[in-house]
Amino acid sequence: MRRGIRLKFVKPIRKPTGKMYLYYAKPGHKLVRLPELPENDPEFLRAYAEAARAAPKARSTRAAKDGTIAALVVSYKNSPAFRGLRGSTKEMRGRILDKISEKGKSAFVSDLGPRHIRADIAHLTPHAANNRLKVWRALTKHAFDEEMIEVDPARDVKKRKVEGGGHHCWTDDEIARYRAHHRSGTKARLAFELFLWTGARRGDVVRLGRQNINQGSLTYVAEKNLVEVCIPILPEFHIEMAAMPKSQMLFLETTHGKPHSVKAFGAWFKKRCIEAGLPDHCAAHGLRKAHARIMAETGKTTHQIAAWGGWKTLAEVTHYTEAADRKRLTHDGVEQEQNFGNSTRKVSKNYEKPN
Repeated sequence: MRRGIRLKFVKPIRKPTGKMYLYYAKPGHKLVRLPELPENDPEFLRAYAEAARAAPKARSTRAAKDGTIAALVVSYKNSPAFRGLRGSTKEMRGRILDKISEKGKSAFVSDLGPRHIRADIAHLTPHAANNRLKVWRALTKHAFDEEMIEVDPARDVKKRKVEGGGHHCWTDDEIARYRAHHRSGTKARLAFELFLWTGARRGDVVRLGRQNINQGSLTYVAEKNLVEVCIPILPEFHIEMAAMPKSQMLFLETTHGKPHSVKAFGAWFKKRCIEAGLPDHCAAHGLRKAHARIMAETGKTTHQIAAWGGWKTLAEVTHYTEAADRKRLTHDGVEQEQNFGNSTRKVSKNYEKPN
């Protein structure tokens, strides 16, 4: 440990790696890294002087003015409705609330109308706009419940139409291309097989590990809806798990042995998809849809798919599998016609082109 520090606001901080770094740490300002040099070294003194002059002020922590949107955001974050949200949902909603608060810090809730909310989401993509509108609706509902407004301005704002049924569902060809690029035994392949095998959401995948395995099955409680999931370990994933270091508890962890944040891991996996030469629409959540599609195409029931993927309602499963269901129903119908002696209508065994 360094001793004899006499300069004001110089503070040693130990990182998770165990290494110590020096910072200029003036209260109310952001930290500024200082060089690892003696305090009387001219280069250290020069860096200290520059840090003292240029240390940017941290964001003000003054209380938001009563009646403003910023104050409403603070009130909602302290409410049971927000505090009761699951981890990943709270994290995502918190980021959007911060943006709303910053943009409307001096605007009054009483002046808020549907046109302001429409203008706020107008520049966003359909998915992002709908996510932001969902947060607006929770926020204005809180304002209405707290009698801060008499009419809910978000009530009449319509969701944006999303073309193509939401997140892209990976095709068999895209699955094969990813596997061909990322060899077995790599973290990229481990992550892929974990997503495809479990059909789990990112918020669940980042915290799964050996602690979830018991007697050949993986068991966990879905963070989003508290549904308990218990699924058998498939051979494809068992191979990848066997390649993990024996000392590694989590399937996917940082270099410091910590779980990834959901957002950071989603970005990391997206880069692995790009490396495999896949289209931009291929992302982690699309493997959840692919998992449901594959189960539907292989004849699994809606209840089986719901149990495996941790869906709470059958309607949610139908959203992911409707295309596979239509395909199976139409082909089953034609095959039945042939089976009833209709020799003039033959069904090709190769009706589905390989991807």
